[in-house]
Amino acid sequence: MRFGADGCAERDRALVAAALTGTPDAVRQFLSEISGTVWASCRALSGYEGEARDNFLETIAWLRDSDFAAFKEYDGRSSLKTFTALVVREFYCRKLIGLFELDAARAWRMLQDFLEVDIRRLIRRHVRAPEAEEIRRDLYQGICLHLVEQNYRRIRAWSGKGSFSGFILRCAGNILRDEIRRTIAPRRRGPAAVARLEEIDPFAEAVEPSPEDIRIEAAAGEQLSAALRALTDAVQSLPEDERLYLSHVLTDNPPPPRELARVMRRPVQEIYALKQRVLGNLRKIISEDSAVKDWLASV
Repeated sequence: MRFGADGCAERDRALVAAALTGTPDAVRQFLSEISGTVWASCRALSGYEGEARDNFLETIAWLRDSDFAAFKEYDGRSSLKTFTALVVREFYCRKLIGLFELDAARAWRMLQDFLEVDIRRLIRRHVRAPEAEEIRRDLYQGICLHLVEQNYRRIRAWSGKGSFSGFILRCAGNILRDEIRRTIAPRRRGPAAVARLEEIDPFAEAVEPSPEDIRIEAAAGEQLSAALRALTDAVQSLPEDERLYLSHVLTDNPPPPRELARVMRRPVQEIYALKQRVLGNLRKIISEDSAVKDWLASV
């Protein structure tokens, strides 16, 4: 049997089981047991003491009104203190869903405060090298960028079932894996020119193209050329800073965001914002230009 910091697991389970019966004495004893942890969690998650007091009272009221339903899953594998702190954080996170409709920027800042430690811990599990701190910082910024893009689309996709904080951390994990594949994994391969080489089959036989194949290939080439001309013209119409950004990233070995921020003499956060503006403008071009749409439909 595992022991929690505040007593053995069996005692903790007994306290929870008694509180779930709703017996007044058991409820009072349980609240007395967890109130210190609830207060400490509210204080840590609040901006100032007055706000912490209001949040403490609201949290206790929610626990009582719900008949301590959040503790039905408690199995004693963690201490009651640890589990209580997680319950309080989950309550805070769920409250933010409504705030996203009223003040999304403030809701995002609060959610980031609640989950930053967990997201950074997740990153460290995947990127452990002591010298990789800069990479870990870039990955954290990349995760945040994806979570806020398209008006917090991923966050708003929560169905209301299960743990909200768990849902956000799963989203962060999925984004992290994609970012690692995109930014870190390529660095472990050979030079870009070698990486682009296709495997050659020495026993493959040459096939003479038919006239129909030649016409199809020519038409495809014309469509691609028209699409490239449209994109080239569109890029030239972008603001100077966006063109400069593209000139750096459209290379065989694009610099990581922090290096690009140094080269362009901008904060790294502005580089992420610049990337989003460029992508947004290019998406608009793709969606509106007939030459580009015709080529995309052909591939």
